[in-house]
Amino acid sequence: MRQQNPSRWLQEARSLPVVSSRDVAERAFTLEQKARVLAEAANLQGEQLHAYLEREGIKLADFERWRICAAG
Repeated sequence: MRQQNPSRWLQEARSLPVVSSRDVAERAFTLEQKARVLAEAANLQGEQLHAYLEREGIKLADFERWRICAAG
């Protein structure tokens, strides 16, 4: 590997914006909150669903897990 490549990579890395390293605490949802979210999102799809989940602070994977559990 030529020396200029690592030097160029370091220079580019230094120009990137700083990324926050704060740990985001995961929010715990009660059964009632999960039921409310599932009911409100029942008729949403695609971008509408994603926007709703984002506003509520819920990851899609969590929502899908709740939905599957509720369907039993």
